[in-house]
Amino acid sequence: MNFTDEQLELAYIELLEKIYRTGSVLGGGRMKDDLLSEENIASEKIRVESKPEKCPVCGFSPVATILYGDIGYSPQLSEQMEKREVVLGGCSIYPDKPRWQCSKCGTKFYRVR
Repeated sequence: MNFTDEQLELAYIELLEKIYRTGSVLGGGRMKDDLLSEENIASEKIRVESKPEKCPVCGFSPVATILYGDIGYSPQLSEQMEKREVVLGGCSIYPDKPRWQCSKCGTKFYRVR
């Protein structure tokens, strides 16, 4: 199977959450390979109607807006990044990219289709 960086990142987040909940990578009867199954990775996308006020996973605020494309530097952008209001998402733009990201735990949020 070939996974995108985004899919691997989501699987990694699930693995960390599983370790936190159970204290074990293989706890709960699931094998490590199951964590990287296509169905499991696809189900991990957290879809929301609008930008969350705070992260539902860790409770941190602010949740940052992810900016994509060729973003030019500006003092305003630098200030927003320092305040964790925005993060850079890279140059590749495709329809189902996450729109927001927790500034603390990195959980990504997708707009409801």
